[in-house]
Amino acid sequence: MDREERIKRHLAYLAQEKADELEKNKSLIKAFIDYCKQFEIDLNSSNFDYQQGLGILCNSKDIVLKINPEITTDKEGLFDFHHLLKTYTKKSFSEGALFADNYIIFANSYYRRGFYENNNFAPRFIDHFWRHDFQENEVSLALDLNRVRIDTEGPILIEEDTWYGANFSENIATIKDGVTNLRPPQYLNEFELDFVFASAFALDVYWYSYEKIKVFQALEFKQPNVTIKIEGNSYFPVRYVHAEYDLDKETFRHFDGAIQFYTEAEYYERRENNFNSKVKGEYQVKSMSKKLFKINGDFSVDDWIKFTSHFFAKNPLILEYFEGKEPDHLVPYLEAFKKEKGIT
Repeated sequence: MDREERIKRHLAYLAQEKADELEKNKSLIKAFIDYCKQFEIDLNSSNFDYQQGLGILCNSKDIVLKINPEITTDKEGLFDFHHLLKTYTKKSFSEGALFADNYIIFANSYYRRGFYENNNFAPRFIDHFWRHDFQENEVSLALDLNRVRIDTEGPILIEEDTWYGANFSENIATIKDGVTNLRPPQYLNEFELDFVFASAFALDVYWYSYEKIKVFQALEFKQPNVTIKIEGNSYFPVRYVHAEYDLDKETFRHFDGAIQFYTEAEYYERRENNFNSKVKGEYQVKSMSKKLFKINGDFSVDDWIKFTSHFFAKNPLILEYFEGKEPDHLVPYLEAFKKEKGIT
């Protein structure tokens, strides 16, 4: 059996599985349709889907806001995490999900592997977010507003992963202001870049200071073959992190992350200019963007390292920046690639 035939059979299996699961859950779907009528949401069978690992999904514009009008967003489209936990329940082994009696809501799909809504969450930012003790912080995050899961007792997808946070021992106060540009080795081809660098093109880091505050910013550019479709248009996704360190208190006081969506022209211009286009110390963002999380209040250096390392999931450049060298797990792969290409 050749590869094309295997793919054909696999797709046929998935289609049959979806049909079987939707048929098996007809009563559950009808009950949820009836439940939503009280919120003046008109649903039918076309609003429901099944995905392996995600279960029976109801897709409808802003359904999360409509079935729970008590939860509201701030001006950046984020939700107060503490308020969410008073309304919904966290469960073990279900990081990224919040449970009501008859439906489940999710963290935003841009936290998922490859930014794709039907994948599992990328390692391990959401896991740490769900397990962290934020009692001393104001904390908020973005949600997937347009779908909920309705088989609340269904199976969950658990994936093992070997992505770990970075080691870091440098004193924040002693870090020099300025821009650092990191790139993967130029001898890697597209497949190798995808395999060991998660298709990273660059990671640009910028520190600057004002008064008693030291500011960290980082931009992650992917290779130009990585794009996202939004309302029929293609954009280049660029992950962005911003944090503020209080030099007197020796702790971070603010931390947030976003994903920016560049047009082709913006992408090629910005990836070369990186933070050199800054104005008055602040990186100016004119592209379309989506804020994904925000944490205010004392936040330790160790926690900042952990969350930043996992926000830039699978990109060894962030580990290289924090540790000052290529990660140990990467060295055998790079040596093998160089040997194959005759590079000494």
